[in-house]
Amino acid sequence: MATEKKNSFETKLERLEEISKNLEKDTKNLDQSLELFEEGTKLSKELFQTLKKAKLKVEVLKKQHGKIFTEELNLEDED
Repeated sequence: MATEKKNSFETKLERLEEISKNLEKDTKNLDQSLELFEEGTKLSKELFQTLKKAKLKVEVLKKQHGKIFTEELNLEDED
């Protein structure tokens, strides 16, 4: 459960915001700033991928025999 919380979208976004604020303060030395920048870049990519996957999970409404149901649209091959 702790791993899920640590890896949640919201937790990653909060950490990215924290990193951004720390870098804006300009109180870190160059090595610390580079380390934070690298972590922020990694988090940014992970968050982007999460949003991209969420966007691709489009539900398609289909009407068949008078009933409407949803079906997940699979676009994973379009990376």
